[in-house]
Amino acid sequence: MRTGEGAPAAPGPFDPDAYRAGLRGELFWMAADQTVAFDDILRMPIRDRPAFQDRVLAYLQTIHALAPEAPLSRVEDAFDGLLADLRRAGEDTDRLLLWLGAQEDYPGEDRLGVGALAAWRDAFWRWTAGTAALPRELVPVALLETYRAEVAAPREALFVRSREARGRFLSCPESRSSRDNLLWGIYFSGVETDPTTLFRPLVDNRLHRQWWRRHRLSLTPPARAALFDALVETIQRHGDPQVQDWSCVQPIDDALRVDDIPDFDRYARAAQDVRSAGPSIP
Repeated sequence: MRTGEGAPAAPGPFDPDAYRAGLRGELFWMAADQTVAFDDILRMPIRDRPAFQDRVLAYLQTIHALAPEAPLSRVEDAFDGLLADLRRAGEDTDRLLLWLGAQEDYPGEDRLGVGALAAWRDAFWRWTAGTAALPRELVPVALLETYRAEVAAPREALFVRSREARGRFLSCPESRSSRDNLLWGIYFSGVETDPTTLFRPLVDNRLHRQWWRRHRLSLTPPARAALFDALVETIQRHGDPQVQDWSCVQPIDDALRVDDIPDFDRYARAAQDVRSAGPSIP
């Protein structure tokens, strides 16, 4: 695995190539200037952000110009060329792929965990809001407090901040940078959205996984069982049993699967305000 100078990443069991398709689909928002303003949250492991954006934008323009009947191999070749260009420029593309993998839903064909995570997300929303109860005699109150501080609060702050940015991005060409206007023309105008709308779900995934990595060992087996029972009861009381897919109701370890997903903190930039990304990675 390639590692950049000063990178915290260490060899692990994850294959960067497993996240290639995901990266190709996320490049539109990664290239945007609007996204740079959120790098204190995203912590993209990029050494030279403007050069990265220029290379990605050139790739996206090339793909956009291809005829609809162009073979998929043309797209693959262009993507391979982009990754090679980034590596020659000193970027650690393996680290970038694993950074993204830490936030994606789940790799490959397995989508079951997406619904499983959503079930826990909805339940914790109710528990932190006080509209559903947890068995406090078994589940530590501190667990809910850590969730509120490490997941619910930053998620709400991102929502407020991104809502303002989205309004500016969608309002008029003058509210966007020249680069973002190019991206608007080749992608965002067609889907009528902005970069923040695309990366917010990834951040939400990551906040849940980071939180659970930190605190999962604090629960005893009886507390884990009580937490799962509380999830089932919350769904029964507040969910719609006619549409609820019970195959997606899993114990929290099975739902979040943090051992099957790269660790965001290992591959991201150092945790600090990096809104003006410099030429090197801490």
